[in-house]
Amino acid sequence: MNSRCTDKRGSALIAALVYLAVVTAFATAFITAIDRGMDIQHTAERHMICRNLAQGGVDLAIAELGKDPGYSGTRAMPLGEGEITVRVTRDAEGAYSIASTGQLRDGAMIRARYSARAKVRLTENGAVEGLQWVDSTP
Repeated sequence: MNSRCTDKRGSALIAALVYLAVVTAFATAFITAIDRGMDIQHTAERHMICRNLAQGGVDLAIAELGKDPGYSGTRAMPLGEGEITVRVTRDAEGAYSIASTGQLRDGAMIRARYSARAKVRLTENGAVEGLQWVDSTP
């Protein structure tokens, strides 16, 4: 009679459980990586929307200054998916400083914000001449 234990019952179950644990770990890592990638993509998309809103606010101010040199801006104007706030001031040399902020809101919470600034001057014939443009995020 053989004294060694040759009973292998249950070894397939253990192998299957180990395999299942490894596959589950890889699937969890993959899903986590996809989720983080989507979060990064959504953040970049919100940032681009806000940048476009802010630049649109500068364009709006330039158009309004061409019609009315006394234009001073607008506050929380809805535009597309977000809103813009534009502030126009005139300095001692007669140049106009335009500060525009585009933001996306989710109720009372601000999801993203971007600012653009420009300095322009009105020419003698009423055209707007660009002097400086600065993009910045607050």
